[in-house]
Amino acid sequence: MTRPSPVDTRLIERFLGAQHFRHPATPKNYAGTLRNFNGFVAKHGAGASPTASIVQQWLKERSLKWPAHILYHRTLLVERYLKWLQDQGVIASGQRTQPRSIGATPSASPVRQLSR
Repeated sequence: MTRPSPVDTRLIERFLGAQHFRHPATPKNYAGTLRNFNGFVAKHGAGASPTASIVQQWLKERSLKWPAHILYHRTLLVERYLKWLQDQGVIASGQRTQPRSIGATPSASPVRQLSR
């Protein structure tokens, strides 16, 4: 397992600090999911920005470990995180990196979309 970069850790902390959660353990749980996602992107991506292909690979890998409802919920978290990174200028906007733009929509579960 690779250690997250200090930059990734600070970005995750800033993102989570900007969110509003009802339960005090939520930021810690979400940070773990986002560190996992960033680690996957770093391991599988040639550049600093996630591509649609890498996001799909991550979703496919996670679909083998998480039930569909958890996968969907965490897909929405990653989507919000990617949008926030775009808004902060960390990654280029307009890329098809959003999970919804690659098939993870409320009307069709990410697992069902990926299994096609």
